[in-house]
Amino acid sequence: MRRVLLLPLLFLLLGCGRAYADTTYNVYGTLEDGVGTFQGTLVYLPQYQDVGRVTGTITDGSYSFTIPSYLGENLDYSGIFHIDVFSVGLAYDLYLEIPDSVLQSGAGGAFCALSTMCAGTAPSYFQDYDLTGNALFARERFQTLTLSPQATPEPDSLLLLGTGVVGMAAGLWRRVRARI
Repeated sequence: MRRVLLLPLLFLLLGCGRAYADTTYNVYGTLEDGVGTFQGTLVYLPQYQDVGRVTGTITDGSYSFTIPSYLGENLDYSGIFHIDVFSVGLAYDLYLEIPDSVLQSGAGGAFCALSTMCAGTAPSYFQDYDLTGNALFARERFQTLTLSPQATPEPDSLLLLGTGVVGMAAGLWRRVRARI
């Protein structure tokens, strides 16, 4: 009787609702001066069709900026995400332009940069400021800026793995209990 009830319950759990998995991308880019780089991560939230977090480090010669999390605004115009990441107190401003198709495909691709211009938009750039809000250096555009997806398991796969492990543990428990 338990098996008869367990099987429909299992199918109900696995088949209900749509599970959304956030897509985490590795980001790598070079600034137009050829010396500066940006390495970090970007999290895309498909259920909201929005970017949830941008983190990383920008290094350029002798200075380095750590971007601890996404602060700013994220707007979607004409198929291009415009992400403005800035620090509290305006120490830096990281402006990213990403085609929707690059984020939504899950396969990664190129941002709008000098090497991959997007129609109707400026290339992504980085700008840093002093404590009074004055720009320290000229705005540096990115020569290249790319996303590559990180391997993350889907929620359904994790649920299936978990139920398999529980089933194996229950079978082992029954065998041990039968011997006693």
